[in-house]
Amino acid sequence: MKRTLLSFVLISISIFISQTVQSQISNLGFETWTQTNLFENPDTFTTYNVQTYFSTFSANTTKISGHSGNYAARLETISNGTDTIPGVLMLGNIGSNGFIRYPFSGQADSIKVWLRYNVMPGDTAFIAWLPSKLGFPLAFDIIPITGSQSTFTQFTFAFTHTPVAPDSVLLVFTSSNFDSPVQGSWLEVDNIELPGSNQQIPNAGLEHWSNFSYEDPSDWWTTNLFQVLGGQSPSIVKTTDAHSGNFALSLTSGTIDAFGGDTLTLLTNGSFGINGPEGGDAYSDRPVKLSGYYKYTPVANDSALVLMRLSKWNTANNMQDSIGGVVATLGPASSYTKFSLDIGYNLSYNPDTVILAFAASDYIDINNIYHPGSELILDDLAFEFPNGVSLPVKEALSGTIVYPNPSTGTLYIDLSGKGDASSDIRLYNLIGKDMTNQVISNYDMAKNRYLLNIESLESGIYIYIIQENGKTHSGKFTKQ
Repeated sequence: MKRTLLSFVLISISIFISQTVQSQISNLGFETWTQTNLFENPDTFTTYNVQTYFSTFSANTTKISGHSGNYAARLETISNGTDTIPGVLMLGNIGSNGFIRYPFSGQADSIKVWLRYNVMPGDTAFIAWLPSKLGFPLAFDIIPITGSQSTFTQFTFAFTHTPVAPDSVLLVFTSSNFDSPVQGSWLEVDNIELPGSNQQIPNAGLEHWSNFSYEDPSDWWTTNLFQVLGGQSPSIVKTTDAHSGNFALSLTSGTIDAFGGDTLTLLTNGSFGINGPEGGDAYSDRPVKLSGYYKYTPVANDSALVLMRLSKWNTANNMQDSIGGVVATLGPASSYTKFSLDIGYNLSYNPDTVILAFAASDYIDINNIYHPGSELILDDLAFEFPNGVSLPVKEALSGTIVYPNPSTGTLYIDLSGKGDASSDIRLYNLIGKDMTNQVISNYDMAKNRYLLNIESLESGIYIYIIQENGKTHSGKFTKQ
């Protein structure tokens, strides 16, 4: 329930500046999803991969072919131009409050490990061993590594003898020293053994790795990335509990540990910038409503949040003019319920950009007490036009090709397997008037396309909707 950095994101959505757009709105039915693989971490061990990904969008402890078995770990010192970050492999961790040791009761007298390395001049890689008992250190061994070793070689390093067995340890491998690391130093590690100990390290052969990954709805941006980097499971996932089609989107309010535990998860068709959501999709229509179907299970008195903003770039003052939009909340709904939100306009001209944002909690209302666990399920988002015309953008132009577009007289709608001569095709202008009877259409069976004579139409933007076997395919074209 913290209102810090990420809470500011949604509060600032009404004033953000949008300078980048995508080609078109799509996937408003959440039918297509994209898997993003960030990096792999060796099981049991801790690395600096999260830190380096935030800084360089890459990992510096990676999986490679091993001396024996399938895999080993490569630790490499990398730089983002400002910070130089050593590769690290740890049994245990180093947190903000000190060492986080790994439970371990074996009384090892040495370490035996296969290494290959190339440490830059002036740099030192090292191995550190810190056994403890009841929180008190029993020894602190630092094993420096310099120079290079071009082939995997087994090394044995003695540890300081301890009078009693530990109850926890910290074992650290690094590709550089922490004080003045040198970019390009690397250390490869395989088959770690602890002679003299009655306990060995799980995954000591570095054979088992877990993938840090997440799945987002295609053409949308979510906060899943930040949760995965914080070691959490994504809060925005696909669900087969769909209103139509195969999938819908489930968005659950949850904390983002990587940002200090903010209670915020967010879906937008833009991106996350320094000042909050920005960008969006290229869009030039003036719909009257934003609609869709939802289920909502709040925790306590929470509310779901819906935001939409239409804007146009003003070349005179180099900023986005706000054309219109909507800010609304959604209440509890145990079964799929349609929402249809009026879009308010404050300028008369058409936009060039639209941005949408959804959250399972109302982060804008400063009086709202919101809670992790509120779940919003969304499906079948659409823009509605006057006289009830609805453009389900999730299917706009999906497999249907319209050309030439713009057109002065003849227009082809290539169905590409989306329909045939029995399909019902309708044309509407942007105020919802049915214009179908004002054009002459013919179906070309050989090429599975419609040929439309649109010479009688006035110049402007039109919507076509094709109904075929209970499915809808729709899009736009321009008559010049």
